Amino acid sequence: MKSSVRTGKLLLSFLVIVGFQIANLHAETCPRAKVVKGECIRGERLEHITWYAQNAYGTCVEKNQTQSKPCSILPGENFCQCAIVGDPHYRTFNGHMIHFFGNCTYSLAESKETHGECAFKIRGKNEHRHGNLRVSYLRYITVEMADKKITLHQFGRVFIDGVIASLPVEVNKDIQIFHSGTMVDLVSKKCGVVVSFDGNSNGYVMVSKDYRGKITKQGVDVSGKPDKFNLIGNSYSIESTLDGAHACKPAQPLPQNFCTNDQEEKLVKPTTQCGALLDAAGPFSACLDKVNAEQLYESCKIDICANANNAEALTRARCELFKAMEEQCSMKGISGLQWRAALNCPLQCGKNKVYSAKMDPCPKTCENHFFGTRKQCYDLPSQEGCECKPGYILDGMLCVKPSQCQCLEGCRDTGSKSDCKTWVAEGKCTKFPRLMKHVCRASCKFCVEEVTDVCVDRISSERCEKYRHEGKCDDKFYKMACGLTCHPFTCREYSFQFCLYGSNSSLQITFVCYFSLRQETYDPESHTDIMDKKTRKVHS
Repeated sequence: MKSSVRTGKLLLSFLVIVGFQIANLHAETCPRAKVVKGECIRGERLEHITWYAQNAYGTCVEKNQTQSKPCSILPGENFCQCAIVGDPHYRTFNGHMIHFFGNCTYSLAESKETHGECAFKIRGKNEHRHGNLRVSYLRYITVEMADKKITLHQFGRVFIDGVIASLPVEVNKDIQIFHSGTMVDLVSKKCGVVVSFDGNSNGYVMVSKDYRGKITKQGVDVSGKPDKFNLIGNSYSIESTLDGAHACKPAQPLPQNFCTNDQEEKLVKPTTQCGALLDAAGPFSACLDKVNAEQLYESCKIDICANANNAEALTRARCELFKAMEEQCSMKGISGLQWRAALNCPLQCGKNKVYSAKMDPCPKTCENHFFGTRKQCYDLPSQEGCECKPGYILDGMLCVKPSQCQCLEGCRDTGSKSDCKTWVAEGKCTKFPRLMKHVCRASCKFCVEEVTDVCVDRISSERCEKYRHEGKCDDKFYKMACGLTCHPFTCREYSFQFCLYGSNSSLQITFVCYFSLRQETYDPESHTDIMDKKTRKVHS
């Protein structure tokens, strides 16, 4: 009996094995795994993975998994980067560091192709600040591309063909301009060009490696072939209508012994000074192997010694270089660094703003809140800085409640013309002014508010800037034509209910819309910029 049972079990096992072998002869060939990548948001992207595995009968069974992966294209492996930091120091596309202190307009990068939708010219305008004529700082960046001239200016302001724009904004269905942390970014995905400016002194130009051998006017081609360094700087000065005859001067080279041994030992090497950039136990230790800290250290050394006799300027210079280090670390995916308290570089945030070591790279604005404008995050890293408190959104450079948005782009109705006409007749402009301001803005005639003329540029702000450089702001005619540019501080005395729009419906933003009371980064008594005629006149 036992023998027959044992025999039966052996026979069953044999049949099972044979069955599996026969099944395997007819097993399916499973499809390859598929990966579907989602949109990159706040430095993370969801990836949905589908793969197939054979079961015991040789049939393919579908398996699924979703996982989060970090993502970033700035600057990324497919991009070359040129950086302008401090006062100012240029890191070229092939990694050379050039210290150049002119205060003219200079070519940063230019495509060899002069025509076509992806032909571009990128230029930087420098300026002297704080009464120090030995060094200069990046004041603004202009991008000429797609038949448009776009200026990334101080305080996060953006001008398109001389008219100030409310962000985010799209140009020619490709170029996207938007706030990203402390930066304003201009991105052309079609052409592979990214330009960033922090509104103070640090700027970045990134181009696709497809431009290898196709870039000129920057001292170094993307191919890596270095130009003669004696051509750098003055030879790349661009004649500009904004550079007055006395304002733009050729830069002088640094003296060989610009930094004394005593200054270097006491002001440069300590880990609370420039030495922090190389400190393996310091706040930037996590990204020392990601960026060229030695280059930033040399830049910091120059800035410290150039400002050694001015304690306030010295502190400002070191903190600006630390900020540049933080920006470059974040571009390499290392964000949230706690460096400000450790290195005594506090950042005072403006009204309704709070400091964050890891800001939302795609903040909510009045434009996308009311008009449904698509957020343009792209693959951007988080940076540190001041962001709006919960419940507040960006209106120009201010953080306001959604009901207080004033600087929306364009004098236009978002509702249909017929609906707005009906609602106006029903008196809804008076009954529901806040709602109608966003739905039937033009029909309710909310675009114009009676305010003093002193706070309006009646012609393009770029032209007004030229007249201010020429010293014409004291002339009665130019006072009338360029009230905002010529008399920015007078505008403080007034408050506005709405933004002003010219007869051509192009945006003419008032002082309150983009000037954040100068609390966030700048000292109105010492910082020289477009808004400060008095100090600018002394320095030039």
